[in-house]
Amino acid sequence: MSAKRACPSMLVDESIVFDLGPGALGNIRRSRIETERLSSIFISHCHADHISDLIPFLWAIQIDGRENPLHIIGPPGFTLIFQKLRECTNTPDTFFTFPLTITEMQFGDTWGSIHTCRTDHSIPTLAFRLDSGGKSICYGADTIYSPAVIELARDVDLLVHEATFLEDQTSIAEL
Repeated sequence: MSAKRACPSMLVDESIVFDLGPGALGNIRRSRIETERLSSIFISHCHADHISDLIPFLWAIQIDGRENPLHIIGPPGFTLIFQKLRECTNTPDTFFTFPLTITEMQFGDTWGSIHTCRTDHSIPTLAFRLDSGGKSICYGADTIYSPAVIELARDVDLLVHEATFLEDQTSIAEL
């Protein structure tokens, strides 16, 4: 994150978001999209730079009066991480009054028109491919060269290969 850029978060259309890193909530607010239309949040993995705005985002849409269901889909182990995030932010189970579903996807699973694979990262991490309306996008977060991601991204219209560290920061990236 810098003064000009937020951490990973990508609004694909007005219904799908990939990741909610620090700064995502502010960007979503500035975009003036109708958050009530968002139906799914896909979390690639549970490092802070990809999930830190998740609970603040949920608080914001609760306070806005959200009524529509929201699905949050994450990698294996995500349910426990989400529970811990709620606990450390003093967010009780009953705080959110809109229908909220938490789902873990296994590597290779499909959710509607979204397909996944495992990336090569230090913790369980999903890459996503969305095929919709004759167009396709693939989002791979924090991965080095990965044959599985290459296959998932084959023939897509847009590949977003997100990475945090530059070449001279390899030792940090390997943590």
